[in-house]
Amino acid sequence: MEQIPGKAKALLSVVKSSLEPSYRLICFPRGGGSVQSFRNWTDYLPDDVELICLDLPGRGKRSAEAAIRNAGAMLAARTALCCEFTKLHREMLKIAH
Repeated sequence: MEQIPGKAKALLSVVKSSLEPSYRLICFPRGGGSVQSFRNWTDYLPDDVELICLDLPGRGKRSAEAAIRNAGAMLAARTALCCEFTKLHREMLKIAH
């Protein structure tokens, strides 16, 4: 399993890992949502699919941190994350909830 690169590591949480994933499923929770929205997906995904979720400050286990309240800053963070992550992982699907 390859590691999550640099800055992306701070914003992503690996919910289901795979030693040699065919695909990496990157999930973006709904507004105000957290990684918990996708926890039960592990029961339905094949072994060769890795489930990774955007884990934003101010939500879920990161609720003690200051939330990103600016939509532009949120979009910039998501874009940077996808660009950085895509450099290493070409087989990637993105789902926004």
